[in-house]
Amino acid sequence: MSEISEQTRLKSPYPWQHQVWSRVEQSLQNQRLAHAIILAGPKGLGKQVFITAFGQRLLCSQPRDGMACGQCKSCQLNSAGTHPDLKWVLPEEAGKAIKIEQIRDLQSYLANTAQQGGRKVVVLGPVESLNVNAANALLKSLEEPSVGTHLLMFSHQLSSVLPTVRSRAQIVQAPMPSKEESLHWLSNLTDMDPQQLLELSNWSPLQALELCDADVFQEKSSVNKIIGSVYTGDLTIIAAVSKLHKLDMMSVLHCLLDHIDHNIRGMMSSKARSGQQSIQKLFDVRDKTLVLSQQLQKGANPNKQLALEELMLLYRRAAN
Repeated sequence: MSEISEQTRLKSPYPWQHQVWSRVEQSLQNQRLAHAIILAGPKGLGKQVFITAFGQRLLCSQPRDGMACGQCKSCQLNSAGTHPDLKWVLPEEAGKAIKIEQIRDLQSYLANTAQQGGRKVVVLGPVESLNVNAANALLKSLEEPSVGTHLLMFSHQLSSVLPTVRSRAQIVQAPMPSKEESLHWLSNLTDMDPQQLLELSNWSPLQALELCDADVFQEKSSVNKIIGSVYTGDLTIIAAVSKLHKLDMMSVLHCLLDHIDHNIRGMMSSKARSGQQSIQKLFDVRDKTLVLSQQLQKGANPNKQLALEELMLLYRRAAN
C-alpha cells in the first residue's frame, strides 16, 4: 500500500491499539501530552496509522469519545488528504533516508501559524531514517517547539535513533497484538490461512496482510525457507547467497531479522542455560543485520554478495 493512499483517508486505531490510545488521549485531556512523541515497536504493528489518527484527532474541532468526529471541516480536509496543518515527513523513497532538506522545509512550515487557527501536527518517521544532518537539524524543533505544535513520530528500531532525539521526546511503546487478536483480525480480511501468514510475518498482522498477494507470499516463503536451511545446515552458504543476492536486499534483511527474532524468543522461553551463548550470537547477527539495513536506508551501496555471505556465515555459526 503506497504512502499516498495511507494519507488520503481519515484514520482509526487498530483494535490492539485501543488501550494505548486511551492513555495518550487521557494525557491530552489532563494537559500533560508531550509536544513530541515517538511511538516505538517492530514493523507491521500500524504505528504510522496510529499517530496519523491521533494527529487527525488533535485537529478535529468536535472530537467524540476521544476520536475524530469525521464530520467537521478539519475531518473533511483530513479525509481528502488536504489539511494544511497536518504535515508528513517521510522518506522520499521507501527504505531511503529522510534528508536535511526535508527538515529545513519542516522548519519553515513550523514557523508559520496554523491556517485553520488551531493546532499544527507533524507525522514523521521512521525516526531512524533521519540521516545525521537531518537528525541534528530536527533537534532545534524538538528543543524549541512552536506553541500548539505536536511532533508525532514513529520508529521501527528505537535503538538506532540518536540519543539526543530520543531524550527530547516521550517514548510510547506500540502494543503487540496477541495471537488471538491477530488471527481474528486477519481472518476477516483474507481467505488464506491466517496462521501461516502470521508465522511467516513474525506475528506482525500488517506484514501478514501484505502477504495476501500471491507473488509476495511466494517470495517471502522462499526466502524464509532458504534462511532456515542455512541455520539448520541443510543448505550451503554459497548456494543460499546465489539465490538471495538476486532478490531485494531490504526484503532479505527483514526476513532474516524475523527469523532471528523467532529463534531468540524460542530460546529465551526455554530458559535453558546452555542456550545463553547461542542467544548472544543471535543478537550479534541481529545487530549486524540492523547496521546493514540502516546503511542501505542512508544510500550506501555495499557489495551485496559479500554482505550476505558474511551474515549467512554468522547465522550458521550461531546455530552451533
